[in-house]
This record gives sequence, C-alpha cells and structure tokens, in this order.
Amino acid sequence: MMHQSKQSTNNPSLGHKEKQLAQADRNRVNLTIPDKLNDVIERCSLITGIPKTAIIMQAMVEGLPPILSRAEALEATMNPKQGGKNR
Repeated sequence: MMHQSKQSTNNPSLGHKEKQLAQADRNRVNLTIPDKLNDVIERCSLITGIPKTAIIMQAMVEGLPPILSRAEALEATMNPKQGGKNR
C-alpha cells in the first residue's frame, strides 16, 4: 500500500489539494457506481491521463462543501440554540 500512496503523491497530474489529501491518513471506501457513471469517469481518465481514483477524489473534494453546508443548515434547524432557556 505504501507504494501506491507514494506513487499517487508523485503523480504530476494531481493538483495541490489532491496531493495534500494523498499524503494525509487515508481510509479505503468500497463504492459501487452505475455503469454509465463508470464509463464517464473511465473516459475522462483515458482522455486526461489522470487515474480514475484521482478523478473521483477531485469530484468528492469539490462536491463536499455544498453538501456539508446543507447538512449544517439542516443540523441547525434540528438543534436550535435554546438561548439559555430550559424547556
């Protein structure tokens, strides 16, 4: 596994954010995706020369902020501040 991480951090196609993520502690995720989505990711990989994993990581990194914002907004509505009042 160490070899894979080292290889991915030396990949010139990775951006700064992806390199930082590749160097951080990592967890493996088993993900099943539809054939059409896999075809799109594979096509992008072939055209750009960027590994499929890096494309998926980039999409996750770029897509997470709006999802996190929605989750935090929902959390705020579910747990409103009591304002010091006990109910």
